[in-house]
Amino acid sequence: MSDLVDSARPAPTAPRALALSQLATRYGLLLILGLLLILFGALEPAFLRPGNLFSILLSVSVVALLALGVTVTMAAGGLDLSIGAVAAMSLMISSYVLVVLDWGTTAALLLALGGGALVGLLNG
Repeated sequence: MSDLVDSARPAPTAPRALALSQLATRYGLLLILGLLLILFGALEPAFLRPGNLFSILLSVSVVALLALGVTVTMAAGGLDLSIGAVAAMSLMISSYVLVVLDWGTTAALLLALGGGALVGLLNG
């Protein structure tokens, strides 16, 4: 009877392998990012110049802000797939107010925020 109980138990995993697995799970993406930075820096020396890095950060900043908003929604237990459409609509409102109506930055910002808030209110 004890042979059946002993054979049914899973084999213990090595603590070192478990620790490496947890490290890979936790820091794997950062490692890949670091390796990509090293690779692109080696292939193109201009890649790691401050001007280029600043340009990359500027281009990613809008997506990062949208991702923060989605993160808050998901942390609250919801799911909102309309963030891209609302962001595009707000951009179009602000562009129209600035270029066609020539009302100024403050009016464009207020109308774009108001349009986005109205869609969010109607969307639930």
